[in-house]
Amino acid sequence: MPKDNAEAMRWYRLAAAQGDALAQFDIGIMYEKGRSVRQNYEKAVRWYRRAANQGLARAQLNLGVMYENGWGLAQDYAQAMRWYRMAADQDLPIAQRAIGALYVNGVGVPQDLAEARKWLEKAAAGGDDIAAQWLKEN
Repeated sequence: MPKDNAEAMRWYRLAAAQGDALAQFDIGIMYEKGRSVRQNYEKAVRWYRRAANQGLARAQLNLGVMYENGWGLAQDYAQAMRWYRMAADQDLPIAQRAIGALYVNGVGVPQDLAEARKWLEKAAAGGDDIAAQWLKEN
């Protein structure tokens, strides 16, 4: 992978134009972080959505983060949960932790510590250290 962000973006765009979900996700990252392009959450969302609609779990997770925080679109916890769930169903531990956190805090869902624990246990079993630490402390 090229170390120069502008060169990387050029290659990502070529691959994304061919429908490559990972390249679409990478373009989303570039826009979210402002690497070689001006930071633009709206464009990040568009690129994440393209990759997420192809089933890329990391893009689904990031789209959930964008919805949860209201970055580049209206804050919508139901949509955040929807996208987190799609990623979690593909065994992405950080998405499982994100669902657990929503239940712990009662954000967009009723607070439910039993449901939170279920998701955090899945995340910890998948190697998520933050989820494991929460379970240890609670």
